[in-house]
Amino acid sequence: MEHDEHWIRKEEFGLISSLLPQKKFTFGLEIGAGDGCQSEALASLCTDFISTEYHAERMKKRNVKQMQADVQKLPFSNNQFDFVYSSNVLEHIPDLHKAFAELKRVSTPEAFHVHIMPSCWCKVSHVFFYYVKAFHILFSPKKLKKLKEEKNEKFSKKEKNTDNRYRKSLWQCIFPPIHGAASHHFNEFLSWRKKRWAKLFLHHDYEIKKIVKMPFYFSAGYDLPKLRKFLNTLGLTSSYAYLVEVKK
Repeated sequence: MEHDEHWIRKEEFGLISSLLPQKKFTFGLEIGAGDGCQSEALASLCTDFISTEYHAERMKKRNVKQMQADVQKLPFSNNQFDFVYSSNVLEHIPDLHKAFAELKRVSTPEAFHVHIMPSCWCKVSHVFFYYVKAFHILFSPKKLKKLKEEKNEKFSKKEKNTDNRYRKSLWQCIFPPIHGAASHHFNEFLSWRKKRWAKLFLHHDYEIKKIVKMPFYFSAGYDLPKLRKFLNTLGLTSSYAYLVEVKK
């Protein structure tokens, strides 16, 4: 069963909003907003609020202040935000040390941050459901035709050799793309461990207030409620929310 993945962002916000240390912040910052599906809800927690996204073409018009920005070089002054939020963003950042330094720079002393990051089980889910979706496409003539058309549109004009085009396409279909900034899948699996994320926060002088398990979800748009419930019962999670405080 295919499903709109925005539901998980709503569940994330519902869980996180109940754990915040205060009902209203002065100035909030959202990093990597994507299409802004959480932006308006986050803005309701702040007197003033800015939503940012690195890829400007992904942004959809929302009833909040929006701007293009790179978390590795934020266009804001020092000590500006007392609330910072990101969801499934930091794993895409090439230089996390720069990102953490910038987030700390623009934060007020004791600012509260919420960063939701994928777990290693999320990586397992990504790879598994990539092949599930590939199987569905392979045995669906309409989907297969659509995929072929999309692939043809993406081929570079420089690649005039048809054999090279389809060799490249086949390779990309056999192996799922890397989700974030890691060099390969195993490295990504290791880098998404909870201990590794926690170590990074502590290394950059963030005080961890709480680490919260988020609901399990599946990638590629699939929703299997009974299986999700079972995995949640086992204590597995697709992501953790790291509730941290800036120490200056």
